Amino acid sequence: MARVVPDLNSMYGGERRLAGYFQEVLPPDWTVINSVPWHRSKPIAGKKTGEIDFIVISPSQVLHVIEHTDNFAELNAEGNIIVSHKGQLQNKSRQLNANREAVIQLLQEFDTSRKHRLIYSWLFAPNADVLTATLGMRVENIIDRRASPNPWEAMTLKIQAMEPVAVDCVPDERLISFFQNKLDLTVDPTSLSDNEVRFVGEFEPISSLILNLQCTQKLIKIEGVAGAGKTQIALTGLRRAKKTGASAVLISNSITIPNRLIQCAQNEFPAVHYHGFEKMVRDVPDMRFDQIYIEEAHQLGSERVDFIKLFLSPIGKIFLLFDANQDIDGRLNLKEDAVIFSLCHSYLVPRKIAEILNDLEHIRPKIHSTREVDGDPLNLQTADNPDDGIQLAISAMSDFICKNPHLANRCAFVLGSHKRKLYEIRWPENWRKLTSKEPMDGPVVDTIRRFQGLSRDFIFAAGFSDEVAGEREAQRLFYTVVTRARVRVNIWLPKSWRDLGNFMAGVN
Repeated sequence: MARVVPDLNSMYGGERRLAGYFQEVLPPDWTVINSVPWHRSKPIAGKKTGEIDFIVISPSQVLHVIEHTDNFAELNAEGNIIVSHKGQLQNKSRQLNANREAVIQLLQEFDTSRKHRLIYSWLFAPNADVLTATLGMRVENIIDRRASPNPWEAMTLKIQAMEPVAVDCVPDERLISFFQNKLDLTVDPTSLSDNEVRFVGEFEPISSLILNLQCTQKLIKIEGVAGAGKTQIALTGLRRAKKTGASAVLISNSITIPNRLIQCAQNEFPAVHYHGFEKMVRDVPDMRFDQIYIEEAHQLGSERVDFIKLFLSPIGKIFLLFDANQDIDGRLNLKEDAVIFSLCHSYLVPRKIAEILNDLEHIRPKIHSTREVDGDPLNLQTADNPDDGIQLAISAMSDFICKNPHLANRCAFVLGSHKRKLYEIRWPENWRKLTSKEPMDGPVVDTIRRFQGLSRDFIFAAGFSDEVAGEREAQRLFYTVVTRARVRVNIWLPKSWRDLGNFMAGVN
């Protein structure tokens, strides 16, 4: 499965369909980048700005520049392909030629030492008949509705046929990041537990409002519900700090997030686990930072936050990112003066789950979501005891993957217990822990605390203790688990929780 940047959910219509086909058919070492804007001070083919529909990068760094149109097309007197879009005539031939030349100039900026790189231009018009070659383009590089067996398969086969026969290359992450940066992309934090990390545009204007804030306070609290974009604000801040030369670091209680950031973006995001930060400042005790982002701060607690403050520069600021609803045991209790931002809109949690959570007494702040998914996003069951619940959930997730093998990479098991219990259970052979050094292909499994800040489409959860401190703890555990799911959560809770909150109402 090829890497598609940004996520398919950000695309629409024919471009989404083509990108989805590329993603399914092209091998994992291919990268498909959608919507790459460019601008030049001097016109290229009469244009100073443009947007490239797709740049497809092969393992050997062959570049395919693809112009896509779903509209009816005609040839004008000069032999250019003209389409009508929203009442405006567009010269697709000129646009494609300009885009190809723009890519050549961008590559000259990227790597001055490399003189030659194969670049192919394609026109993809699945709803048009283009009967002849256009200016500056061979007819073989035009894929229209007559293509066999269909335009989408023909497009994929054509670009794969351009790849050298014997290729033993790995994707050039620098080149991929170069084109991504033209979009001001950053890592999509919701994908950090996925097999393939996705990239999205920066949140605006909220991230700018927070990151550019001028204030005397050293501490900026960013309290946000699950999926509100807290981690993405931190990643945006790290990228901007690098560009301006400011010293910055992200500290997390989850080892998964720093590890995946290092894997997907090399040194672009300086991120460490809290224990790694302790070692770092122990080795260099005079180290100071202009910006410190504490991700999932509710897991670290007040004492560790106080320790981190010791390494702030005189002009520095700490950005505290947390979700009070996930502060299960009340670790975070900061009373000092601070600027506070509250983010209540979730871009991750399905609307129906948000509505269920908002009915719970101890869930504050409430969560707002307009995200719709197909079907019921919550399947709530009870089990006689935690061990029975675990086995029922393992069986259900295994059956789901057996029936839907193409969704295996989108599944995760969240254990509502501690890591010691995690290692006592015999998990299916191909399930990987979030902290595993092995490739993250297939399903993952880990504890509820390690999964904070992460998500997958389909969540199966069980193993919660029969004994909890009270209704508030039960509701926060429930909130933390169900907000890990982007599409659907299947959860087995102890029968003893029946009297601990109205989220159990109606369960037989």
